[in-house]
Amino acid sequence: MNGYFAVLLWNEYQRNKNDKALETLFAYNIQDVVNLETLMVLSYNLKLKETPFNESHQLALPSSPEISLKADLQMIEKVKKQVIESYWMSSSSGGYLGYPTRSY
Repeated sequence: MNGYFAVLLWNEYQRNKNDKALETLFAYNIQDVVNLETLMVLSYNLKLKETPFNESHQLALPSSPEISLKADLQMIEKVKKQVIESYWMSSSSGGYLGYPTRSY
């Protein structure tokens, strides 16, 4: 999933009050936050290699916490299907999801 997919899940929740869409979005956001800590440690350690403190100040990678919220796979497939259908429907009118395409 990416940021755009998160917006689609939010739209699904807003339009249809679909709790599965909201739970899937929460699971995505929680996983994103957990991954940010790992990225921070990796970045810090990589930058540290450029200093004389490389050996003494390295950080250990964090352990992954147990995340109780799980993405609903049926919801993901539903939103994917909507994206594909929207793309094909709008491509005949020259746009993607309501946005006009550029002519070059």
